[in-house]
Amino acid sequence: MSMPVPVQAFQKALTANYAGNYPSIVPTAIEPSGSGVLNLRDWALVYPYCVSGGGTEFSISVIGWKQASVHESLWIPLPLCQLTCSVGSVNGVAGKTVDETQTFAGQIASEWKPDTCVLLNPTLDPQVAGFYVELLGAQKIQIIFDKGDCTSVNALVAEA
Repeated sequence: MSMPVPVQAFQKALTANYAGNYPSIVPTAIEPSGSGVLNLRDWALVYPYCVSGGGTEFSISVIGWKQASVHESLWIPLPLCQLTCSVGSVNGVAGKTVDETQTFAGQIASEWKPDTCVLLNPTLDPQVAGFYVELLGAQKIQIIFDKGDCTSVNALVAEA
């Protein structure tokens, strides 16, 4: 399977880093919106990162949202992948979107993923880990986190 090339600049998945556990994701009559909900097509390329605070692991899930029908306001969540991220050794850059206080994932393991989620784990250290996920026709995606033992978490996302 050849991986698509990012077609847009990276953006933060969340407006501000998240410092909690997985939120509840259930069908809703309200169109999903807000921080963490993105309008992308086809594929997403994701690079998770955290404020470690001495932590070593956190989790990330990508949820697709599909409207049940154009005649009804019912949005159904479609789990696309759930992954565990190990904190790596590469920090961001002072004054940039991911700054020097934030550390990229160094390895990513599957808690649950179909073949449409491809892990990009480096074989050399120091490098950053990421993943591609196919959106399977979802009209929106939502990226959610469980901060694990880290202080806070987020990700860079680009449409691919």
